[in-house]
Formats: sequence, structure tokens, C-alpha cells
Amino acid sequence: MLSSGSSFILVVLLGKYLMLEGLGVFSLGIIIAQLFLTVNQALVIKPMYTLGIKAVETGNKNYFSQLFGLQALLLIAYLIIAYLLCLLNPFLFPATDLELINSFLPFTVVGVVLFDFVKKRALAIGRSFLALKMDVLYVFFLFGGMYMLKYLSVFNLKNVFALYTGIFLFVGLLFGTPLIRFNGFMSIKSLFRQQWSFVSWIWASSVVQWFSGNIFVLVAGSIIGPAVVGAFRLVQNIMGVIHVLFAAIENYVPVSASKIYLHSNFKQLRKYLESSFFKTGVLYLTFLLPLLLFPEWILRQVYNAEAIVHAGLLRLLGIGYFFIVLNIFLAFMFRTIENTRSIFKAYFNNLLLSLLFVYPLLKLFGATGIVLGILSGQLVMTITYFVLLQRKQNIENFKPSSYAKDNSFIIGKSQS
Repeated sequence: MLSSGSSFILVVLLGKYLMLEGLGVFSLGIIIAQLFLTVNQALVIKPMYTLGIKAVETGNKNYFSQLFGLQALLLIAYLIIAYLLCLLNPFLFPATDLELINSFLPFTVVGVVLFDFVKKRALAIGRSFLALKMDVLYVFFLFGGMYMLKYLSVFNLKNVFALYTGIFLFVGLLFGTPLIRFNGFMSIKSLFRQQWSFVSWIWASSVVQWFSGNIFVLVAGSIIGPAVVGAFRLVQNIMGVIHVLFAAIENYVPVSASKIYLHSNFKQLRKYLESSFFKTGVLYLTFLLPLLLFPEWILRQVYNAEAIVHAGLLRLLGIGYFFIVLNIFLAFMFRTIENTRSIFKAYFNNLLLSLLFVYPLLKLFGATGIVLGILSGQLVMTITYFVLLQRKQNIENFKPSSYAKDNSFIIGKSQS
């Protein structure tokens, strides 16, 4: 909740003071950092939620110290790869000048990944208050620092991005340094093999999911310019309010669905998910109606009068989010029956369609093309899920495995 709220306010402030171009460049930098975060969550965080919980229950104290060693080595690798990527930015993004953030971007990657690792580790071992302290410090330093930049009349893209990077590094190191342990490279190598055997399929799905969700924004920054990316982020930020609902759903529905399927059958699972989707849909429609009826007023109140030209974009994105909500519940169904390959197929089809139509959509429609691409991609995912659901031999004959029976309390987190 705190993280979502701070991200919303951050984009509002950047949209007001850095204009669309500055917001677009800032957003591209964050998207690049999130690629590394996505990879790291697949390699480290997702298996930690299963293997780490098991380690806590069995009293294995070496797991988390070895994991920190593995994470440290991966951070070094991310730093080097991000630096090489920055050297290619002029060729990857010819229409967008990333020079102002290039010198910070490798350290942004390290800071964002380190912060996420330390926070998720705290949650995995039940120290939720430590995770909350990290969030509070991040918010305090971020907005306190931005206030000082504004007060000193040095509020610009370079300084804001440097502040953003520095805070993640500082808070991550502050809470991560006490975790430093070294058990030797052999133990870390052994742990990596264990982690990889757990996530080899999840890793591929995560990367495909990231590209399918961001390809339109990345290509827009490459061939059109940062203003288009900034315009999209303005309206996407308003839709980000609904992500609070998504987070609540993610924390509750998968666990309940797993228990129902474990002790009943697929028919009861489907009935539960349909009921949950209906309730969520009612809440979403309550949120959507004002966006459809008063988008100009909302944009003016959140940003300024100049933002009302994007009212049509906001309406269209609001409609597109309905398919995102639907696909979340369809993915829950496949995750619960441990058929994650179907989720991979859905994201792969989304990515394939995006690759085919990204250039013409962006050239013809600009920022609207980003939303049209996201909407069509989500629609393809919905169709894919329903086609797979109709293959009854893949669904109704699927029984909870022994692994599910032994690990029902984490099934929602261990599969993706």
C-alpha cells in the first residue's frame, strides 16, 4: 500500500515539474531496472518463498547466508550487464536521449534489486516490521529529498534520478549489510543449482511476461521519443490506483483457491474463482465509471489543465484493464492446478502479437497505439486461456499432486 501510494505521488510530481519528456526518460530508466528486478525475482525471490520457508521450519541457518552470497554475485553481474547496456542506449533509443541518467542507471539496477531482496527476505522469515521500516525510510528520504531539490531550485531529471538511485542503495545497504555472510563459492554454486532447478520454467515465463508488458513502451521510446512514453505514464499512473486491489487479490485468492482445489475438485475451484472475479469486477466497475464519465476533470485535478488532452487515452486504458482483471483470475486457475505452461503460452502469444504490430500501431497512433497494443495483447491472452480451458482432458483430469498436498500453504507463491 505504502509503495503503491508513493509511486503514484512520484509520477504526479514528475509529470508536473519535469513535463512529459522528463517523465518519459525517467520511466524508461525504471523499466530497464525492472527487467533486472524481474530476472532476480525469478532466480532468487520466488524460490526463496518456498525453499526459505522450508529452511526456517527445519532450522537450516545456512540457507539465507548462502542466498545472500548468491545475491551479491548476481548484483555484480547485473552491474556489469547494465553498464554494457548503457553503452548501447544511443543505438537502442535513438529518439530518446538517456544521457542524463546513463551514469546512474547501473547503480539504479543494483539499488532496486538489493532493496527488493532485503525486503522480501524480511517478509519470508516473518519480519514484516523490518520490511515496513524500509518502505517508510524510502518514502521519507524520497519526498524529503525532492522537497529539498525543489527548495534549492535544482529539481531536474538528473538530480531526481540520482536521488532515486541513492535512496534505494542507501536503504538496501543499511538493512542488508548485517546479513553479510560468506560460506564459500562451492556452497553458493550448489545453492544456485537448487534454485535453478526450481525456477527454470518460471524464469522463462517471467522474462516473456516482462517483455509482453513493456515492449510497446520501450519501442515508443526508441522510435518516437520520451513525450509519448510520458503521456502513457500519466494515464497509467491513475490506473495504478487499482493495483492496490490487485495486491489484495494476490495475497488472498491464490491461497484460498489452492485449499479449495486440494480438498475438493476443479468444479468447486472454478466456482470459487468465478464468484471472486464477479465481486472484484463490481469493485472495478465502481472505479471505472468515473474514469469513463469524467476523465478530463480527473486529469486536471491530479496533474494540470494541459493533461486533459489525454482523456481519451485514460478511457481506453480503463476499458483495457478489465481484461487484465479477467486474466489475473484465469492465471490463478492454471497456477492452482500447477499448469504453469498454459500461463507461459498466454504470455508468449501476447508477446508474439506485440512483436508483429508494435511498429505500425505506434507509428499510426502514438501514445494511443501503446494502449491499443496492451488491450489487444490482453485480449489474446484471454482467448488463449479460454481455448486451453475448453480442452477438458488437460483440466478435469488434473489432480492435486503430492507436492501440492505437502505445500498447500505456499502454492500461491511458489507457482507463477
